[in-house]
Amino acid sequence: MNAFLKRLAARQRTPLVVSCILAAPLYFLSLMLASIALDRPRIVAWTHDGKLVEHFHPTATGLEAKIWAVALIPSALLIAIGIAAVFIRFGTYIVCAAMFVISAVLPHRLDTWQRHHVIRYPRGEDLIRDKWATNLLDRGEWEQSARETILSLQKWMIGLAILFALGFALAAELRRRRGNREPPALSPDAIGGTAGLLGVEGQSQLLQGYGPSWSSVSKR
Repeated sequence: MNAFLKRLAARQRTPLVVSCILAAPLYFLSLMLASIALDRPRIVAWTHDGKLVEHFHPTATGLEAKIWAVALIPSALLIAIGIAAVFIRFGTYIVCAAMFVISAVLPHRLDTWQRHHVIRYPRGEDLIRDKWATNLLDRGEWEQSARETILSLQKWMIGLAILFALGFALAAELRRRRGNREPPALSPDAIGGTAGLLGVEGQSQLLQGYGPSWSSVSKR
């Protein structure tokens, strides 16, 4: 375990950071889906004068905890992909692709889950009959609103994955162009001036080298 953590610390962790960023909004999409797929009221029923009497109560605490835990699975899967992508070239794009696929696949049974949730809540999400004056949500109203929210979140998640991929592709292209930039070409005037300067320096060094000989000739 320590060796793995050392290897992870030595690598560039951009894919892991991106996966953690994308996992946060993905959790809200997963939570909505888990609620509409698993949520059910707590029903207390008995028979009175040969008639079945049912009382609907809010969701049990244990089921609520299960919904929150199940909603963590897609985000945890994305983060696990981010950890693995740290050791893979172009790992950031793999994380974005995983986000795209997960967001596209998650609501694959949304119609079925919506229909079953309506059946489990015959009095609506507020557990009050539609004909009663205290009714706040008609039967199926919450499910339709949840469906619209889920589809909207799905589009945002897919767009976010594409945006991240395009952003990193653009940044990589800019780094590539800056790294391969050619040196500026020298103008003829600059070349001539440089050549003249080198000529003057060469003559100066030549005279300095023959300085002793000229001095000895003058003494003779």
